[in-house]
Amino acid sequence: MGYGIESRPAAPGRTPLFGVLRLSMALVVVLVHLTWSPRVVPFGICAVMVFFMVSGYAMSALAKDWRFMERGRIGGYMLDRVARIMPQYLFWLVVAFVLASEGAWPPWTATVPLDLPNFLLNASLMPVMLGRVLPIGFHSPLIPQAWTLGTEMVFYALLPVLLFSRRLALCLTLLSLAVFAAAVLDAIPLFTFAYIAPCGTLPFFVLGHALYRRDLRLAGIIVVLALAPLLLSALRGTLGHHPGLNVDTGLLLAVLAGPAILLFVERGVRFPKGLDRLFGDLAFGAYLSHDAMIGLLLWLHQPERVIYGGTLLLALVNGWVGWTLIDRPIAAWRRRRRQPGVGLVDVPAMVAEVAASVSAEVAAVAAPAVPG
Repeated sequence: MGYGIESRPAAPGRTPLFGVLRLSMALVVVLVHLTWSPRVVPFGICAVMVFFMVSGYAMSALAKDWRFMERGRIGGYMLDRVARIMPQYLFWLVVAFVLASEGAWPPWTATVPLDLPNFLLNASLMPVMLGRVLPIGFHSPLIPQAWTLGTEMVFYALLPVLLFSRRLALCLTLLSLAVFAAAVLDAIPLFTFAYIAPCGTLPFFVLGHALYRRDLRLAGIIVVLALAPLLLSALRGTLGHHPGLNVDTGLLLAVLAGPAILLFVERGVRFPKGLDRLFGDLAFGAYLSHDAMIGLLLWLHQPERVIYGGTLLLALVNGWVGWTLIDRPIAAWRRRRRQPGVGLVDVPAMVAEVAASVSAEVAAVAAPAVPG
């Protein structure tokens, strides 16, 4: 879920709608968490997989446009990714911890231990994903949907490998598709290895990467080999009949519809570019904060219609707050770091620069309006 995606130019007068897509997928996840019905869960799973495709597309665009893959710049690329993900995540993690400590937390996470060790484990991000995959004793995420961020970080780290060698990229993708097929056909746990673990979900990221590079051979291999076990499951009568989440139906939707959605969005329509960027800016905070907002409204004993409408409204407001006070100041620093010729990071200068930018943003928001 990157910032603006520098894709190849759209037709004159047309704007690629990546911001609209990112916010739409985030709101689909919000609606799924509000309803938690088998009828809507597949759409949430599809939305997450489309997120991964968009990420593969966006990261390939960044690698090309900002030359992150040049010698000596890969470290800067990873620092850029950490600076993109972690500040807002840590902010909403603190909000979630405070609300949960007061009892304002969704009932499906009521058993999360509210202590410092668990907070620090959550703050490291990776256990939020790994605790769902490995028997490491960590199954207490304060922001449950943040497992996707840990998976994304794995994909970011693999991107230089994918770009280094097309043959190596194909081998990694085929290995991941084998894990995906084994999960869909019930040889290994479906939810873990076809939906959460990077070793099974990597093909969706690579599919976005292939669509950006117009590598139709690689994209076709992924689509065909991902569809094969899903269609075989359908012929066996097991598609959509797994206990719990309807994961495989959502994955089928993603494989069938995801590439078409991505290419349609890339083509662009007549739409204000600034508005599309605004929608994209709101997506990350809305995605991270909505579970806490559901818990807050439940804690306030609001009726169902208020919980639905209030969560959606607060998610959008939180998206604006997160972008304005956290991401926008840091984004200015990140843009400067992308320039060719930038050397090692001066950490004290970086901290001072970001702190000054955040202070300026807070002061601008808090200042009373001056009559004209």
